[in-house]
Amino acid sequence: PLPVAGNPGAADAIAMDVRTLGGLRVIGLLDRRAEPATGQPGMSAWSAFTVLDDRDEAVAEPGHRARWADWLRWSNLLQLLTGDRGSALPRSFHQIAMSTAGQLDPHTVALLAGALPTTTGLPDELPEPWAEAVEWASSQAEELLFALCREARTRHFGAPEVGFELDDRVAQQAELAWPDARVAVFLDADEHRDAAFAEAGWHVVHAGTVDVAELAERLENV
Repeated sequence: PLPVAGNPGAADAIAMDVRTLGGLRVIGLLDRRAEPATGQPGMSAWSAFTVLDDRDEAVAEPGHRARWADWLRWSNLLQLLTGDRGSALPRSFHQIAMSTAGQLDPHTVALLAGALPTTTGLPDELPEPWAEAVEWASSQAEELLFALCREARTRHFGAPEVGFELDDRVAQQAELAWPDARVAVFLDADEHRDAAFAEAGWHVVHAGTVDVAELAERLENV
């Protein structure tokens, strides 16, 4: 583990940077900030990364096979980490695979998701289908989900399906989808994917720019 100055128990975060017997690098970040409700840190607030160098020169090294095997083992283990819905701190679980560090969305890392504890901004209790959607969807769609959940209380439409695939020919998924209404929400623009959904009769919007009231009205009228 990395050396921690002072009293680790008093630190807001603890970092560990270790290597397995096979030489795989594993980085762990533990969020030690106290929960407002309990005054105690949540010991399950881990973010963990397995780092496998897959450059051509690294793959050619004799130890690559052992590192790759350890990467598979740890990746399978880390997928068992789950988010804590009861936490007042901004935490959620996301399993991600990235080729470069630059592709990582810091909002998917529990320790980086928010700088300060908060007890406001989230609905007090989400209906189970909406809570499941928030749990499985990207953090980039959370604000939209919270807003739509509030709209659904008066407009009476259901929670979306997360990770909807149009058909086998379209590799990309809709982050959120209401199949009966043929409404699909994406996190970013992709001309080929968006056109495929539109040609199939879907209304395509993007999480960062969609008008929530307009989208809720469309969903209500189905």
